[in-house]
Amino acid sequence: MPHCGGANSCNCVVTGDGVSGSGTLSDPYVITSVPEGGGAVDSVNGEVGAVVLDAADVGADPAGTAAGLVGALVIPDSPDDIGAATAAQGAKADTAVQPGDLVVNVRDFGAVGDGVADDTAAIQAAIAAMVPGSTIYFPQGRYMTDGGHIISQPSTTVLGASGRAQTYNSSAQLYLRNNANAHMLTIAANQVTVRSLSLYGNANNQSGAVGTSHGLVTPNTSGANYLLLDAVWVDTFNGDGYSFESSGGTLSATMVNCESRKNYGYGMRFYSTSTDFIVSNSYVDQNRQSGIYCAAGDIAINDCHIWGNGTGASGDRDGITFVSASGCRVHGTYIESQTSGAGIRFKSGTNRGHSVLGCDIWNNGTQGIYAFQLSQSIISSNVIRHNNFSGLSGVSGAGLAVDSCSALTVVGNQFFSTVPLRQTWGYFEIGAANVDIRFAHNTARAADHVTGGVSLGVGTLADLSGVSLVASVAPGPLWYNLAPGANGTYADVPGQKFLHPYWLPTSATLDQIAINVTTGSAGSLTRLAIYTLDTGGASFTLLHDLGTVDSSSPGVKTITGWWPLPAGTFWLAHKCEVAGCTYTTSTTIAAPGPLPILGGPDVAQFGKSLHGVRETASVDGAAYPATLSSFLDWGAIGTHHRPALVGRFA
Repeated sequence: MPHCGGANSCNCVVTGDGVSGSGTLSDPYVITSVPEGGGAVDSVNGEVGAVVLDAADVGADPAGTAAGLVGALVIPDSPDDIGAATAAQGAKADTAVQPGDLVVNVRDFGAVGDGVADDTAAIQAAIAAMVPGSTIYFPQGRYMTDGGHIISQPSTTVLGASGRAQTYNSSAQLYLRNNANAHMLTIAANQVTVRSLSLYGNANNQSGAVGTSHGLVTPNTSGANYLLLDAVWVDTFNGDGYSFESSGGTLSATMVNCESRKNYGYGMRFYSTSTDFIVSNSYVDQNRQSGIYCAAGDIAINDCHIWGNGTGASGDRDGITFVSASGCRVHGTYIESQTSGAGIRFKSGTNRGHSVLGCDIWNNGTQGIYAFQLSQSIISSNVIRHNNFSGLSGVSGAGLAVDSCSALTVVGNQFFSTVPLRQTWGYFEIGAANVDIRFAHNTARAADHVTGGVSLGVGTLADLSGVSLVASVAPGPLWYNLAPGANGTYADVPGQKFLHPYWLPTSATLDQIAINVTTGSAGSLTRLAIYTLDTGGASFTLLHDLGTVDSSSPGVKTITGWWPLPAGTFWLAHKCEVAGCTYTTSTTIAAPGPLPILGGPDVAQFGKSLHGVRETASVDGAAYPATLSSFLDWGAIGTHHRPALVGRFA
C-alpha cells in the first residue's frame, strides 16, 4: 500500500475510467487534482483498495494550484475501497458538469458558504446545470444569497449537508441577504425532493412590504406534484414560511420532520383546491399570523406540534385557521399557547368534511376550537383544556364553541381547566342556527370551568347518558331554563296542549317548576305536565301531571312537588285551563342556582320534528290524559307557544 514520505507534498498519479493524470495530496488527505476527462477515481499511484495516509505523509500543495479543488475527494484514514469512498462523499471528479452527471455541488460553481461572500450567482449556475434526475448539493455552511432560486427540472433533489438544524454550524443554510425582498426557493416541477436544508429569511433586514418574501413556494403557474420535503427548516421570512398554491396543477406532497418558525406571515399556507398534502412530525411555532392557514382541500396534519403562533398585532392568529376548506384531517397533534387566537378556528366560508381526532388543545389565547359554519365533520377524542389565557368572557373563552354548524359529531372529548380556571365553558353552542349536532359521551364538568360545563342549543341531538353535565354552583338545587328565549304573550285555545322536548344527562328528580308572569288576566290558569314520546312517534305517555300555575297576576309562580325523571328526553306540556287565559312571561326568574340551557331540539326523531308539537284543540277538563295521539303542527310551533319556565332538580 502506498505511502508518501516527509513533510513535502506527495505527487501521485490518479487513474479512473481508463484515463490518468497527475496530482498532489495535501492536508487533510485530499486528492487535489483528478483524472483528465472526468470519471470515478479507482486508484492512487497505481494502487487500489487500502490506502493508508497520516499527517506525516502529507504536506501542503507547493504550487497552490489545487485550492479550488480541495474537498473533491477525501481519502479515509482507515483502509477502505476508493470507489466506495467516492460514492459515499457524493462528489464528482470534474469541476464542470457534463451530460449525464447527477450530482451538482454548489462549491464546484464557486459557492463559498462562509456567511460573507455573495453566493447567489454560483447557486444559480449550479441550478442551471441540473438535468432531470440531478441532485444539487449544499455542503455545510451559510450561503448568502438574494434568493429567487427556481427548481424547474423534474425528478430532482435539493440536498443539504445534514438534517434539520437552526444554525449553519451543523447544516447547510441558505441565508437571504439584506434587502433581497425575494422568495428563497420556488419548486416549479414535478417529483422534486428537498431534504436536510435550512432557509433563513433575515426578515428584519428586508425593505419590502410584509409578504414579499416567503421561504419555500409552489407557484400558481405550474404544478409541483409529488413534492417531498424532509427535514427542511424555514425561519424568519417577512412572508410565509411555506406557501403552497395548487391552482397551476395538482399538488400532491409529503412534508415530514420540518420546521416553520418566527415568520412574519403564516407558518404554512395552503390555498386553492387541487391538493393532497400530508404534513407529519413537524413543528410550526412563533409565527406572527396563524401557524397554518388552510383554504384548500385534503390536507392531513398528523403528529405535529403547533405552538406559540399569532404573535402579530392583527389578522389570523390561530394555531390552524380554516377558510372554505374541505376534507382536512388534524390528528394526534399538540396545539398549544397561540398568543392571541384559538387553537383551531373554522373561520368562514363552507368548511365541510373535516376531522379533528386525538389532539391535545390547550392554553390557547381564546377558544380551544371555534367552529363556524362547519358541516359533516367530526370532533372526537380530544383533550381540550385550560384555554382562554386571555381571560375573555362567555363564548369567547369556551373550550369548544359551535356556531351555525350542521351535521357535526362531537363525541368522546374531555373538557377542563386547572387552577386558575380559564375556560368559561367546556362546550357552548351559539345562537339557534346549529342543526343536527350529535353530542355524546363528552365530559365537561362545570366545576372545571368558570361559568358552566355544557350549554346546548336548539339544534342538538344529544345523547347525554354519557355526558357529565353539571351546573356552575354546587352543591344545592340546580335550576335549568325549560324554554330558552321564550318571552311572549299567550292567548291559547282552552285545553289545547303544547309540548316541547328537553334532555336530562342522568336520571333526576324535579322538585319545583316556576313561571314568571309579568302581566295576567283574571282567572288565567296554566296547567303543566311531563310526557315521554313513544317509539315510532305516534303517541305520548304521561309521566307526571304537575298541576296548575296561577297566571292571573304578576310574579314568579311556583309549583312544588317530587317528580322523578329518567335519563334522556322528556316533553314538557302546558295548556290554558279556562277561556280568556292571557298572560305574559319573562325568562328572568330569580333562582338560587344558575340557569344553563338544558335543551330544545329542532331536529327529527321517528320522522317527527322535535321543535314542538300542538295537540288538536279540545276542552278536556283539568287533568292531562294518560295518552296523547292527535296532533297538529309538528315543528310549526312559534315562539309565542313557549312560556318561559325554569325547573329545579333536587
